[in-house]
This record gives sequence, C-alpha cells and structure tokens, in this order.
Amino acid sequence: MSIRLTDRIVVILLVMAGACLLWAGSTGFTTISKAIVAPRATFDPDASHDGNYLHGGSFKGSYASMDDGGVIAEGWTDQSHGDDAPVKYARDETASRTQSLCQRVDIPAGGQWQMEQYRVLPWGRYRATFWMRSNDKIPVTVSVRGGPHWDAYLIDKVLVRNQWKRYELSGFVSNWGQCTITLGSTRPGTLWLQDSRLEMTGGGFAGVFGIVVFIIAASAALFFLGRYCVTSGLVAEALAWARRNPSKRTFTVKSRSSVARKH
Repeated sequence: MSIRLTDRIVVILLVMAGACLLWAGSTGFTTISKAIVAPRATFDPDASHDGNYLHGGSFKGSYASMDDGGVIAEGWTDQSHGDDAPVKYARDETASRTQSLCQRVDIPAGGQWQMEQYRVLPWGRYRATFWMRSNDKIPVTVSVRGGPHWDAYLIDKVLVRNQWKRYELSGFVSNWGQCTITLGSTRPGTLWLQDSRLEMTGGGFAGVFGIVVFIIAASAALFFLGRYCVTSGLVAEALAWARRNPSKRTFTVKSRSSVARKH
C-alpha cells in the first residue's frame, strides 16, 4: 500500500498539532491558574492583603492572653494535650531572626504540643512555609486538613534544629471549605516560630477551564484527523489493500495433529 506524500504531510502536521495541544494543556493549567486564580486570594476574607491565608502567620503582630499567663499569636489556638505537663507559650523579642517578635513554645516532657487555626480555603494548589528554630532536634508535624473526612491535603514531618530555617510543603486542596492548619510535636524542648505563610499557587476555576479547553481541542484534533483519513481515501485505500493481500493480514496456526496426518 502506498500513501501519497500530501497525505503523509497532513497526518504528520495533525500529530504535531496534537502534541502541541498536549504541551499547552499541561503548562497552561499552571500558567493560567497563577495569572487568574492566585490574585483572587487577596480578596478572600480569610487571606491577608498579600495573599497569606494564615491569620497571625508572621507572629509579629498582636498576641492573645491565655489562662495560664502565657500569650499566643492572634489567629492561633492551643490544642495541646497533657494536663500534667502543660505547654507554655510566650512572646520572644530576643530569639527572633529579624530583630522583631516571634512565638516561643516550651514543650515539657510528657507534653503533646499542638497549635492550630481554621481557615476557609478555596480549592486549588497551595504552598505552606514556616520559619522555625529549636534548642535541640525536635520533629514537628505540619499539616493542612479539610473535607468531610478531614483529609490531609498538605502534611510533612520536619526536623527543626537550633538554627533558623525555612520549611516548605505543598499540596492540592480538593474541597472548598473550612480547613485546619496544625503544627505539633511530642518531643520536649523549646521552639520558636516566625514568618509563616499559606499561599495559593495555582488551580481553582482557571485550572478546570484549562482542562476543559484542552479536552475540547484534543477531541477536535482527533476528529479532524479521522475525518481527513476518511475523506482523503486513506481508509478506503487501506481496506482495498487488505482485500488484495489477504495472506498478509491473516495467518493460521496449524495443530500438531493436522501436520502429523500430512506426513
């Protein structure tokens, strides 16, 4: 079977167009989302003016008094366990990495530290960053959970050492609604926290729009490819070639018994 040169060129061009659509769909999902959805975070009531969804994430603003005499950054609540070994919170001006306020947390032996805050998060891709330091090696679990079953959208356990370091994790929030942002540890020691952020980096409605456009465009490319193959005679020519050469398109397997009878 011979295929005309023009047919080959058209088929190659359509295949190349499909590959370009695949590339555009994969990159456009992130690019369009960042351009359209991410700026919308600044208009969300649970996001600050700079797109940070954490309330009091800098730990440099106001602090709320606690029943035991400690203070915790506004926006955060203490959910620690262990009444016999309560976790202590304090505002620290000497250990800050930027010569400003930071949150100090003292975890006693037998204590289970956990601080959290609730935020309404639009679904999309997020990045959480936390600056932390400890007086010793302390494992800290950071998570963002939500949905009907409180699924972990972002979760990681990091080892905080005695120098300030920026810790980062990312994930996709698949359910638009209330989420909880939690930090916790069961290792005794002292922690300092500062400059935490939770930002939307992509996804949302623009991502869905990009996927829909890609599906439509890919379907159109396949439709026109099939239509061209039919109208140009490629399909008819292939069927005619198969009829003229039946031995090249089929084969039979002879059983051992039939071969033995012939001999």
